[in-house]
Amino acid sequence: MKIRTDFVTNSSSYSSTSIVIDNPVLMEILVKYKEIGLFENLDLRFEIAPDSDRAFTYLDEDCIGPSGISSLQECLEEIIEIISSDLDDNLDNSNEYDENLFETMVKELRKNEDKILEAYKSVSWLIRESSNEEDYDGRLLTEDRFSFAPEKGEEVYYRQEDADNGNIIREEHRINGKDVE
Repeated sequence: MKIRTDFVTNSSSYSSTSIVIDNPVLMEILVKYKEIGLFENLDLRFEIAPDSDRAFTYLDEDCIGPSGISSLQECLEEIIEIISSDLDDNLDNSNEYDENLFETMVKELRKNEDKILEAYKSVSWLIRESSNEEDYDGRLLTEDRFSFAPEKGEEVYYRQEDADNGNIIREEHRINGKDVE
């Protein structure tokens, strides 16, 4: 009989990510490359919706998705990373895309970074996870949220709790860089 003495996982992890961004400058650039055909015939987890006020939407459940952000400054780089990751996943599935066109889009996004930063109308970036951790005896629930609205500014909220007893392990809440009780 073989007895395992190292860590054994009986993980039933869950992750949910929801990102919705309203930014007309970002939308204009992304739509341009969508119309050129950069994202054509690809299986993507994000959506560019020129017929709505959402420049970028990413909704995914039960996957290891993007990381959280804590400022508008980080938003564009994370969007580029999400798009890049989705395009790379398509390569793994034998769906091709024009890598030069992607690089051209990234250069245009970075060139217009200041205009994009000024044009945010709203951002909702939410990641929820439930997992068993190696170094923690129990189930952890984590919520990592960033939001932006011109009238309120940037809000960051992070909470991690023990699902078994409801004890809060870590909690942070900031609005415009200032801690909130």
